[in-house]
Amino acid sequence: MTNTNNPQNQEGCFKKALQILAGAVMTVVIGIGANTLVKLIENGTIKIPDIGGPMPSSSPTSPAPTSPTPTSSESPKSYELTGVWEADVTEFGKRTQIIWTIQADNTSSVQLVIDSRVQPPVSYTWQYLGDVLMEKDSIGNDRKSRIEWKASNNFEQTILEDQISEFKGLKRNFYRR
Repeated sequence: MTNTNNPQNQEGCFKKALQILAGAVMTVVIGIGANTLVKLIENGTIKIPDIGGPMPSSSPTSPAPTSPTPTSSESPKSYELTGVWEADVTEFGKRTQIIWTIQADNTSSVQLVIDSRVQPPVSYTWQYLGDVLMEKDSIGNDRKSRIEWKASNNFEQTILEDQISEFKGLKRNFYRR
């Protein structure tokens, strides 16, 4: 066991904690996903100075939860989001059916049927951090929304940011198809 009363050990632990915190801040504040952050570090785009010893190993991946509906104390996993989802809403006076296909490879597509007229699908890449889903469409527009799970086959999406400012604050109730 490490002697934490030794000032050198305390300083080393503090530096390691600071390094971990810096990574967490980049992940949360800047919006870089953990996998993206690791890739950027590995390919040398982001350089993290060695501050004394190896980083603690990450804990092994925990098995999938036995209950498909997350409890209030655990964050939903991105694999729970994958699948085909549907919402029927009225937005800006138009009846809209949204069919949202979310793939495990962090790509998705949205098919809209507005007043019975099928629209061309829009493709996205996505990252899911905590309860926030961040998406980027094929021309670079960003969208951010909060996902609130109601059941394993139902969530409410609240749009937090979108290139179309009128969408901000809209809520959509999705069901698994």
